[in-house]
Amino acid sequence: YSKMQKAHLIVNQDYVSEDYLKASYNGIKFEQADIRCALPNYGSKSNPCEHVLYGKIMEIAALPIKVSEIQIYTMGFSVRGRYRNSRNKSYYTSDRTFDHRFQVYACDEKEAEKILTPAFREKLIEYIMFYQSFGLSIIGNKLYIGINTYRNTFDIQNGLRKVDFEQ
Repeated sequence: YSKMQKAHLIVNQDYVSEDYLKASYNGIKFEQADIRCALPNYGSKSNPCEHVLYGKIMEIAALPIKVSEIQIYTMGFSVRGRYRNSRNKSYYTSDRTFDHRFQVYACDEKEAEKILTPAFREKLIEYIMFYQSFGLSIIGNKLYIGINTYRNTFDIQNGLRKVDFEQ
């Protein structure tokens, strides 16, 4: 949980986490868990909590790259930019479709250019078809991911979907 806070994907709020999994695949270590985070919604008696993240969080270690910090959020991701690292500045690509769907913050523009290749931007746009609301944070050689699936991913009644981790 604290790693996800440092990655600016969740904030200090009430949360429930379960289905923790830690593994290694082809030499790459990862951790993931289902999570439900909520902020108090003081303006509403009928809805006392605002769900900020209800889905999955992941940490993937030993990436073949190392950057200071890059944050990429879909426009629907609720934490988007709210609690970003103050050193990070907004970054825009030359791809209007991508910039319309994502908000990017980076410490170093050159690092952002290296990471946000046309192929990577295209892959992120493809993921919007499956997960409308997600955030990525790359710090050092680790990738942190928060995905709003709006359900507990590992519950059988939710209909498990095959996830291709090699993509």
